[in-house]
Formats: sequence, structure tokens, C-alpha cells
Amino acid sequence: MSMIRKAAATFAALALSAGLVFGSALWGAAASQVEVTYKVPFFQDIVKKVQADTVPEELFITDVRGEMFGMPDHALVADGLSVTWYKDASYTQPYGFDEALSADLTLYGKIGESSRNFLSNGFGWDVRSGKIYDGDAINDNYITSNEYTSPSFTDEETGAASFAFSGIKYSVYGRGLDVTKPFTVDLDFTNVVADNTTAWFLYSLFPALTLAQAGVQGPWANAGAGSVVMFNLGNGGAPQPITKGMDLVGYRSSTETSFTNNGADFKALFANGNRVSLVTEITDEGTTFSSGGKVVANSPAKRTDFPSGYAYISLASNGSPAQSIDFDVKVSQEAGNLTASADSHAKIGELKVNEMSVTLSVTVDEGYEIESVTADGISVAFVKLYGKENEYALDVPVWGKDAELKVNTKKEGGEPASSGCGSNIGTGAGIAALSVAALFAAAVCIRSKTK
Repeated sequence: MSMIRKAAATFAALALSAGLVFGSALWGAAASQVEVTYKVPFFQDIVKKVQADTVPEELFITDVRGEMFGMPDHALVADGLSVTWYKDASYTQPYGFDEALSADLTLYGKIGESSRNFLSNGFGWDVRSGKIYDGDAINDNYITSNEYTSPSFTDEETGAASFAFSGIKYSVYGRGLDVTKPFTVDLDFTNVVADNTTAWFLYSLFPALTLAQAGVQGPWANAGAGSVVMFNLGNGGAPQPITKGMDLVGYRSSTETSFTNNGADFKALFANGNRVSLVTEITDEGTTFSSGGKVVANSPAKRTDFPSGYAYISLASNGSPAQSIDFDVKVSQEAGNLTASADSHAKIGELKVNEMSVTLSVTVDEGYEIESVTADGISVAFVKLYGKENEYALDVPVWGKDAELKVNTKKEGGEPASSGCGSNIGTGAGIAALSVAALFAAAVCIRSKTK
């Protein structure tokens, strides 16, 4: 029996020793892990544990959005949208994902956008509409289960538009607004009668056009939204404060908005006919929404959170079974200095900028047609105005800064025309050597200042 006890004691000692060694190994393994925190403005932070002395995983914009919602079938199709990682919040030290980690690391993602999936009506609004995502596999950048709505009317003189939202609808203003200048959104809800039902309306700001288009259930979930002003038209414009992590129709909010005086200042704006004018100002400290010189709402979104330098507006509703939300909207911001030129087969007439409407008179030589219009090299949508001879609406894709508009032509049904204005004429003896024909072609490049 004593031998059995001795053997048992020996076994226990060995087991304890093995356990200590195994536990020590586990502790060592746990201690060798480090945390990588991925931060992108207006998205939930993502924290991943990786083994020390290994290179962390690079996350793409689809990962950032998919991690936020935990819904791989709602991953964002990038379509020109990207995220670049930096070691500092000011985006000055790029991170190449080629360094083995020995300590915890925080990475800062900068949103970038290289293309636009947007069919403009010439005044900033998309001409497409309809339910674009019905639960099938997503092959488009519009990831939404509600209806994307185009305006029912657009004023050619000012760029103001009218919409009819019934149920869950949304629309996006595709023109980027300069974050260094204030801009105003005038909303006219005079056709909406408060009936004590739910008629939510949202005015949201995004740092990229594709993000504005691609919120789950539209911008209602506000994935990637910098600021959201949300209010209930069915209850006289009562606002809804928004906090990070707050549940919005089953999704976590990644932004926050507060209202002064517990929302009383904002609701008071609806007391006189349901016409609301909000001046938005994005600064280095945050975003304010004012009316009549009085701040009524605040958001922590800063200028640096809009890395392109532009903000994109989304308007959305959750509707009400009892009523539709018919409204007029006018967006306005001080324009930069716009000038216009054309190649040798087109002549520029009057360039008019009135509020957010830009129109340009262009006469093209016989046998030629307009191939494209650009603003500082960026493609510009152009639409011929109904009933107007040689007059076009130009949807300048970004607003508020100086820009050179360039009209390019091509032979009808043929190749692009050679550019008389885009060529580099040269200096000194080179100018003296120009032929009379070349001088004439250069003179055709007529420039028109903004009026």
C-alpha cells in the first residue's frame, strides 16, 4: 500500500510539475500577444490580437464596414473607395504593414475615393431611383434595402429640388462641399402635417460620396456618417440625440449629435410653417448646426475627419404609414472663382453661376460635338438645358474652391479633337516661330470669367 501511495505521490508531483510548465507556456503565449487597434473616422474601432514579432493584417474598407456590422453579406463594394493606414492621427506617417510588432499599435485609416458611381442631372442630384438591394448577393456599391430616390423637380435657375418620400427613402447630393466654408441647407416641409405618428427625417454628412450612397437601409444606419441631424416631423420636428453605439434600427451608430437646450431650440424652428434653414460649419474643433445665428445642434466631426476636404449630404426618411414627406431642398455655399475654356473646335459664351446652378453657353463647330467637360481635370456631368440653344447645365463635382472648366470636343462619331488650348505654346523664340494658323487656333481659346 505504501508503494501505491508513493507512486501516487510521485505521479501527482509530476502532474503538478507538468501543469506548471504547461501553464507557464500558456502564460508566455498570452503575454506574447499584442493588440492592434484600427481607427477610421465615423466607424467603430476594430481591435485585433496578433502574436508579437509578426506583421499585422491590413484591413480594407470592406473589412472596416463588415467588422462594424458583423454582416459579411453587407460588405461594402469599394468602387473607388479605399482606406490608407497611418501611424498618426494627422495622417503624416504611412504604415506599410511590413513591420513585426513588439508592442500594441494604433493605426489611423484615411478614407480616399478615386471614382464616382453617380449619374447627375446637372444640378448635383442622381437621376437613378428604385430599390437597388433586395437581399441578393451585392455586386453594386449601393447597399441598401430601401428606395433611392431622384428629385421630382429641379429648378434650373438655382439648383433647388423637390422630393416625395413615402416610407423609407433617401437621396444623396453628389456635389462635395468645401469643409473650410459654411454651407446652408434650406428644407421646406410645409406639406407635412404633424399627426403624432413616426415620420423621421435625417440630414447626414459623409466624408465620401460612396459612403453616403451605401449605408445599410440607406443613410438610416449612418455607416461612416460624420454628423446626423435626425428629427420627427410627426411630432413637430422633435430631434433625436445620437450617441456612439446607439441602436438605430438594429445597427450601431458610429457617430453622435447633441442638441442645445434638450432639443427645444431645434424643435422651435418648426413653429412657423415647417421651413427650416440650417447653416453647417465644420471647424477644427467640431461641427455646428445653426439657424438665425443660434447654434441648435453639435457634432464632434472635425475638418480632418473629411480627408478629401469635402462633405457629402444625404437626406433620408423612415416615413409614416399615414403620410408622405413631400419637401423642397436648397443647398447653398459660396462658390470659388470658376473660369471656362475650350479646345479649338468650340467657342465659350456666357458662364453663369447662380446659387448652386452653373450654366455655360458652348457653340461647337459643324461636324463636332462635346466629348467631355472637366474641372481641374475632374470629369464634370453636363446636360443640355431643355429648350435652350447651346446652353448646358454643368454639375461641378466639388464646390467652394477655384476651378478651371475645360470643354473638349470630338468629331461627330469619331476621335477626340486636338486641343488648341491645352497645348503648351512655349516661350521666347518658340512663340516667334508660331505659324499664323497656330496663332489663330490659340486665339479661338476664349476664356469667360464667372458672372
